[in-house]
Amino acid sequence: MNPELEELGRRAVACRHWRWMYGMLYNHPKDRPDSALRPRGPNAPIIKCGPGGGLPIFSDPATLGCLLALVREAWGKPHAYVEYSDKWKVAFYCDVGTHAFSSTTEAGALVAALEAAP
Repeated sequence: MNPELEELGRRAVACRHWRWMYGMLYNHPKDRPDSALRPRGPNAPIIKCGPGGGLPIFSDPATLGCLLALVREAWGKPHAYVEYSDKWKVAFYCDVGTHAFSSTTEAGALVAALEAAP
């Protein structure tokens, strides 16, 4: 996992609205050999499906989708969306206008929105 995505994973799991969701992928903690493992290709790192230790793998599309679901839940905004123009943005409408969180990566924008959730 690249250092930027690893740091985003640390920030995400530190959020008060974070929770592991079924279908998320995360790095397998090497000190848990009894865990169920799933390889994702001949040269890919071993990963674990489900909750418990490790960091989420935000390069996985299902994990990103779960992160978007967490953002929607945390803000109570089921129509929050992600878009890209010159950078990634998570946006939704509220009583005082539009909230928007941006980053150079989709995961970064989603983590920023989760961190800012009330």
